[in-house]
Amino acid sequence: MSARTGFDQLLTTALVPEFCSDPSRLVQPSGFNDKSNRVSDEDAQDFLRLWNANLVLHQGRGLYLIGASKVREQFFWSGAKSEGPRTFTLWMEPVITVGAIARLHFDFGWPFTQLGAQSKDWAYDIVAVSSDMTGTIIAGEVKKSRKEIDDWVGLMLEFGSNPDAPVPLSGKRRNA
Repeated sequence: MSARTGFDQLLTTALVPEFCSDPSRLVQPSGFNDKSNRVSDEDAQDFLRLWNANLVLHQGRGLYLIGASKVREQFFWSGAKSEGPRTFTLWMEPVITVGAIARLHFDFGWPFTQLGAQSKDWAYDIVAVSSDMTGTIIAGEVKKSRKEIDDWVGLMLEFGSNPDAPVPLSGKRRNA
């Protein structure tokens, strides 16, 4: 079985039902938009490595804790509650984040207990913390497309060439 097939089965048997288990979300499994699942084979394989090692811990309501994370991740994005029937899509960034954490742990030997999803201020998708858990060593950002990467790098170059520019208050520009 391919990694993508395994990931698709995981969506159907666990991730979608767990997300739909929270009645406050007003979603049903039939509301999942299959076309939103654009996970690559490589990202599916990496995600499944961490999942199959039981390192993605379900906290209830379709929320998950990963490593040194202080926040719980969800893998779906839902439409407005006022619309019915309410649809939801796969949120690519958290899926890729889990895969990246798997690579840091399994391929590069980072202790899993020092890796996590989301920085304390939600500015970064992946963090690696010091062994004494007092500081961040790595902060990484996940982008789901080449265009998003190019836009982000362009902003970083813009700000890097003008270090006296005021720090943007929010959004992608502040993140860059």
